[in-house]
Amino acid sequence: MINAPIASSLFFSHAQNAPTCAAKQLAAIIDKNDATALSSLLEQINRSEPEITNLTKLALISDSVSLETKQALFEGSEIDIHEEILYGESVLAYAERRDDTALLQVLTNKQTPNPATTDCIDTTENIENSNLGNKLQFGTVAGIIAGATAGSIATFIDKAVVENISGKRTVLESLKDSAQQLSPKQHRNLFSAYRAVAGVCAVTYVAANATETVAGHYKQDAVIPKLIVTTIVNTAASIKRDCILAGLYGKGAVSTLPRASIGLFIIRDGLTMAGAFALPNKLSNHLQDKYNFSAQYAKGIAQIICPVVMQVGAALFHVAGFDYYNRPNIPLANRWQTIKSTYIPTLAGRSARIFCAYGIGANINAYLREQFSPSPKKL
Repeated sequence: MINAPIASSLFFSHAQNAPTCAAKQLAAIIDKNDATALSSLLEQINRSEPEITNLTKLALISDSVSLETKQALFEGSEIDIHEEILYGESVLAYAERRDDTALLQVLTNKQTPNPATTDCIDTTENIENSNLGNKLQFGTVAGIIAGATAGSIATFIDKAVVENISGKRTVLESLKDSAQQLSPKQHRNLFSAYRAVAGVCAVTYVAANATETVAGHYKQDAVIPKLIVTTIVNTAASIKRDCILAGLYGKGAVSTLPRASIGLFIIRDGLTMAGAFALPNKLSNHLQDKYNFSAQYAKGIAQIICPVVMQVGAALFHVAGFDYYNRPNIPLANRWQTIKSTYIPTLAGRSARIFCAYGIGANINAYLREQFSPSPKKL
């Protein structure tokens, strides 16, 4: 970690005309690890000497801080960050040696870094690989916690929807029955359903987090890869969940879902995943650009709205899929009557369920990822 004397030396060498008190203030702030005061000082310096600000930032970043953090510091500055890292490492090397002549020459002429310092790139790559592993781990933990939380409410709704489609109970009757099943003697079936529902949410979040992390690590757009990966994972897990729910609360005697049901559920899950992981970014950007929403508020609202809206189509395929399970040999005309009669309750139930699972749950997942993500070490 760079210390106060080295940072001050760098500051003095590049800003020979800057007030001495500013350099002393910088050293004092570093000693106290006062991030707020540091940010305020950099803003003051930036108003008069923007180049000094950028160089000071480089001085304050150790080689153990991620490339992502370095990029964030230089965002909007039109600086080649990879060139700056090599340049900055060279500057720091000379500062550590107290070679003021060489340091001033590098700062003044911005010469090519000394070959002796080029091993910093390998160090950066190794650290970035380590950060990737940490981010994947933290993303997994965040996804599991978010899935377990969202699944607690979604289980009741999923059970109610399946029982309503099968004709066993209305949605309200099923919810009342679920409340009664919370007693220790009657909770076994409900707990089995919870494991299935929460498991789907969890593996979907984990897959989304991992895909976004890997795509970000390699500087690629994550929208399409995340949509493809989450649809595959969610569909596979959802079919297993639907088999469990159909066996617990449906009327069919078969142990596996018919192919028609599987095909309908794939379409259902594709629509849901598009609403959960592809469309929110577009809506968020629209809200920020057209209505001046803050980024955090726009993302939260978009994450809630998009998955729910997509249920207008997804609910239709959900009803049809379960009806094929409950009545595999019924003519299409008769099946359509059942679909029409159960569509509105199913749409309401699915919307509430998706609101919990991929609206509230996704915001919980995003919050946990932010909290769990590896953070730069203190200055």
